[in-house]
Amino acid sequence: MVIVHQHELEPLIVARLHKVAGSRRPLDYLVLGTVDSDIWRRGLTGGVSFDDLVGNMADFLCGYVSETMPLTPSNCGSWARVPMLVLGCLITACAAPAMSGLGPRAQAPEPYRTFRPDGPGPHPAVAFVSGCSGFAPSLAPKAYERVADQLRGQGYTVVFVDYLGRRGLQSCSAARITHADAAEDLVAAVTWLRSQPSVDKAQITALGWSYGGGGVLWALADYTQEQLGISRAVVYYPDCRSVRSWRVSTPVLMLLAGDDDVAPGQACRDAVRTSATPGAVKVVTYPGALHAFDVSELPATMRYAFGTLGHHPEAAAAAWAEVQRFLRGEHGK
Repeated sequence: MVIVHQHELEPLIVARLHKVAGSRRPLDYLVLGTVDSDIWRRGLTGGVSFDDLVGNMADFLCGYVSETMPLTPSNCGSWARVPMLVLGCLITACAAPAMSGLGPRAQAPEPYRTFRPDGPGPHPAVAFVSGCSGFAPSLAPKAYERVADQLRGQGYTVVFVDYLGRRGLQSCSAARITHADAAEDLVAAVTWLRSQPSVDKAQITALGWSYGGGGVLWALADYTQEQLGISRAVVYYPDCRSVRSWRVSTPVLMLLAGDDDVAPGQACRDAVRTSATPGAVKVVTYPGALHAFDVSELPATMRYAFGTLGHHPEAAAAAWAEVQRFLRGEHGK
């Protein structure tokens, strides 16, 4: 049995379903029900038996997962209507209207930090995948927010794909995490974006930096174009050490630092050259630029054991102009 909030599980179910069975295959699952908050809290400390937990649940509900249809609980009527494996008990407010005395349905929090532009949309969207230090690196804690606010002001919905935070990590360097993990979280986030009425499903971009950029490229190699659900991808100085060639024709903008000794660009160029559609990838290299060249909080040079970081104002401005053109669909210019 898995006990988890529905809004957290749904994107992961869909991403895993895409990975294992291909897209558009529906998945029925059983929701055992919701429980009273007091019972739930006591259960966390072992103060509630399984029989007590089941006895305090609401009625059975079922849901349906697909790429084009969001999960909407409805009365199941009987166990026979759930042909797939029972995944678990989703503790959520979705059953609240059917439970007497519990009041109106609560609004579930969004599963991702989201920056929404004004107006009903549909808006184009960008899924950010951070570097190895997450979305609040100590040297530049507002760097990602600054870019997100810029894009929101231009009418984009932005979500943070926090592959580190959701695992309780602050860095990719001190724990076992892989590009595949980041890629899976990206696909889950894009799946969630595609379920949002305010998002233009045909205009979703993946934007990754450093280790997160490697995760974006890993997703291109590990998923089909339909499974990915993105219209284009941008990667700043990606970590390509474990990146493989890919077969999808998704347009990619790759922004490399010419003097990068943290994530040297040659492995990225090799992956592009052996991919099925190298013509869909635009590689721009900025001579003299270091890793993290777009981070304005950094000085020109900062040396560490793992390599050198540094802000390069000219490269940063030129790269941002490339990103703007790319987001407008000017892929080859």
